[in-house]
Amino acid sequence: ALSTAAHKLYDIVVIGGGSAGLTAAKFAATFDKSVALIESSKLGGDCTWTGCVPSKTILSISKRVYNWRKMNEKYGSLFDNDSIEDSQYRMLMDVKRQIDENRQEIYDSD
Repeated sequence: ALSTAAHKLYDIVVIGGGSAGLTAAKFAATFDKSVALIESSKLGGDCTWTGCVPSKTILSISKRVYNWRKMNEKYGSLFDNDSIEDSQYRMLMDVKRQIDENRQEIYDSD
């Protein structure tokens, strides 16, 4: 149940904390307006969590993996004593780290 003890009035209410909602709320605040931002999940929306940021990071890493494989075919592996599973695990952990870093960089610059 919602509390009815205290109500706050806002000049503007923005529904949705995706890229457009965040931009609208930030822009409205520059005019000394009180702004409420309503988001049901994580701020940043689909682009940040499931779309643009993760997919572009994966595309970039895929290109590096492709080039790495081509170099290994031509010059031999730099990690001969690694199992394929170890290499894949390290690569996936690196992908996750880079996605997280890209998200953080977006939030830090905003």
